[in-house]
Amino acid sequence: MYDTRDEQGNVKVGLKPFYTSGMKKGKGNTTAGLLFSAYNYQGSPFDNQKDMNKNEKLNHKAKI
Repeated sequence: MYDTRDEQGNVKVGLKPFYTSGMKKGKGNTTAGLLFSAYNYQGSPFDNQKDMNKNEKLNHKAKI
């Protein structure tokens, strides 16, 4: 038997357990910003045609 009470009959309270590492946010492949740090989108060659069309329309509107 464990002695869990003191002389007055009160329950002894020990130290609470503590964790050495913090909680994990999630899995690296499903949580954004966990596996790699956040980075800005740099564009792709597939966006070039859309950007060129947009600039051409803006230039045309500016000339009118």
